[in-house]
Order: sequence, then structure tokens, then C-alpha cells
Amino acid sequence: DRDQIPDEAQPVKGVVRCPGTAGGEIAMDGSSMGPFMLRRPPETDPEAICLIAHLAFQMGPMDGFEYRARDPSPLLERCTELGGCELERLASCPVAVGFFTPLA
Repeated sequence: DRDQIPDEAQPVKGVVRCPGTAGGEIAMDGSSMGPFMLRRPPETDPEAICLIAHLAFQMGPMDGFEYRARDPSPLLERCTELGGCELERLASCPVAVGFFTPLA
């Protein structure tokens, strides 16, 4: 939902590691904020843990800022605590997976 994206949001460069997906990662070139498609390989067990829970974000440099990933991952934490899949929760409630903080 585009209403969940702050007006000042900007596309970023980096990589989203996607274990268990076809392709294994999404390269972000800083020109788009998505959407990005995640797919399980056809031979994957449909009962396997949520793909979104294991996403790992490695953001590239942004002028004047540094990226800090939240640790532990809020996606994995919520999936472990609540069960099910993060997709439905993300559709109705955004989550911060990390922060860009100004360099001193």
C-alpha cells in the first residue's frame, strides 16, 4: 500500500538476501522502490517457513548516512513468535528492518 510509504522515502542501492527463493537475492539499483517479486522454487515444500522471515538487507552507502540493520530481524522475530507468514502482516502493518542514521 503506497499510503504506508513516507513522502520523503527514496529508493536505495543494496541487496536483499532471500534464502529459499528462486534467485536467492534481489539487487536494488537505487532507481525503484519496488514491488519486488519473491518466488519459491517449484520443488520447495509448501509448508516450509515463511520466505519473508529470512530476508536480510544489505544497504549500499547513501551520502551522509550509514545503515544499521535491526538485530534481531523483526521479520524473523514476528514469524517465530506469531507463526504463519509475514506477508499478511506486512500488507497491513509496515516494519522497520533497519535505519539510516546521519554520519557525524
